[in-house]
Amino acid sequence: MSVAPPPRHGVLAKFGALLLSRWLKEGLQALFLICLARVSAPRFGEFVLALELGAVVLLAAEFGLNVALVPHLGGDPEEAEAALKRIACLKAFLLGLAFLGLWGFVSWQGYPAELRRVVLLIAGGVGLEALASTFFTCLQVQGRQAAEGRLRAAAALLGLGYAFFTLAAGAPGPVVALFKVWENLANLGGVLVLLGRSRPRGWGGLKFRGLWATLCQGLPFGLLAVLSALLSRVNLLFLQAYGGSGTVAQYGAAWPLVDGLHAVISGLLLQSVLYPLFVRLTTEDPAELTRLAQHTARWLLGLSLLIALALAMERDRLIPLIFGPQYPEAVEVLGILVYSVPFVFLQSLAGFALLTLRRERLLAAFFAGGLVFNLAFCSLTVPRWPLAGAAWAIVFSRMLVSGAALAALQRQVPLLEGRTAGRLLLAAGLGWALCRGLSPLLPREAAELAALAPLAAALWHCRTPGR
Repeated sequence: MSVAPPPRHGVLAKFGALLLSRWLKEGLQALFLICLARVSAPRFGEFVLALELGAVVLLAAEFGLNVALVPHLGGDPEEAEAALKRIACLKAFLLGLAFLGLWGFVSWQGYPAELRRVVLLIAGGVGLEALASTFFTCLQVQGRQAAEGRLRAAAALLGLGYAFFTLAAGAPGPVVALFKVWENLANLGGVLVLLGRSRPRGWGGLKFRGLWATLCQGLPFGLLAVLSALLSRVNLLFLQAYGGSGTVAQYGAAWPLVDGLHAVISGLLLQSVLYPLFVRLTTEDPAELTRLAQHTARWLLGLSLLIALALAMERDRLIPLIFGPQYPEAVEVLGILVYSVPFVFLQSLAGFALLTLRRERLLAAFFAGGLVFNLAFCSLTVPRWPLAGAAWAIVFSRMLVSGAALAALQRQVPLLEGRTAGRLLLAAGLGWALCRGLSPLLPREAAELAALAPLAAALWHCRTPGR
């Protein structure tokens, strides 16, 4: 009697296709921003502000609706088409509202005409991705991630190729800013072609009750996404108001070094790998869930402290090497932002653990509290100390949210053991002291390697539970 081989789902191949397209897009965009930063600091500040506001518009239009769409796509074809129509219409409506809100905000703030056009064009282009992602979800359910990856890569090459060409040609800011519009129009048109017969045929038959029920289904996740986006970006609005695009540029040269590393860890490791595993272990093996969460927390805390220490020691080299010599204030900003690295990493882990336990409303409340604190702190400090106030606002608000999330988890899934956390923090402090003490005596590189040694040793010592 022969035994049928287990089904091969091709998970790694699908994940790899999406990962490569994302790295291509993010890498090209980072290279474009670096080139722009070297050409003009004020224009770089304008584009940083526009891209961050675009991320808020995108998340407001997404509103967690892709999560609500997935269960409907694998069943009856008519129900799948009806659900696709509902989600697409809701996203178009939310995108329109978000764009109108952004237009009202930039008009109220009195931004210069060119900055206003740059912000609206880039944010509108980024927001178009919300419509494309609806149909990309269909491809994902059909197992066609490779096709999605190829399309996203081609669209990124089109949009960013246009951006590099217009920047080299000396085109005005609003002309260059169209690159996001072209990229996501290509994504939207391309995915509709790929879907072929699977795409909706006509838009009749939509009912308000169905639209409202679908919106309510994604409401907690949508609010959570928007609050999280605002928490990281609201200080840029204060910087633009009190310091202008040049000040935003100084902050924008430092923040990607912190946020980019976190995005890789959070988006790829936590969201794509560990979160689905957490959800499964919640019902199958709660004890293993606790063990895995604690193991992950130990390594994330140690890794984040290593990253923070390395950035603190090398910040005066990294900023000029990447962005050029015209960003001296960014060096000091990065020296403040490194304190947020452990909080951001632990906040992401604690957040996914709370989502696993179906406590998304509590997590949204924590983000709302952090956002209120951020607004209050920025209003008090940014007018007097623009860059330092904006940077410390991120540190303290992230510390508040991560502390609240960790405290909420302690009874069910305690993430951090006091002894282990204390050992890692002590090792980080010892490393910083070694760096400062040995720098006058040894070559800089030798002093920095010695500074990293205590943290590396502490991580090795606590590699297994109970140590």
